[in-house]
Amino acid sequence: MSLMDRRLARLEEEGAMMVTLENMSEADLRTKLNALFTNAEVLRQQLPDLSLEVLAEKLADCRGEMGIFMRECEVRSSK
Repeated sequence: MSLMDRRLARLEEEGAMMVTLENMSEADLRTKLNALFTNAEVLRQQLPDLSLEVLAEKLADCRGEMGIFMRECEVRSSK
């Protein structure tokens, strides 16, 4: 899969996630955030073994998810 295809697929996934998060309870949102932080910790532990290419892909996924969660928290806090 090309880099552009991966980016487009990630954007589609993030769009679907935004709709899902919007309908989640606050408790479920916090649970999903906890899972995201757990995944980041696992990534940190794998850091020495990952190639820069794989690391870039995984970090891009984390960055996208973190941004979505941040926006959802901002939206909810402004209500």
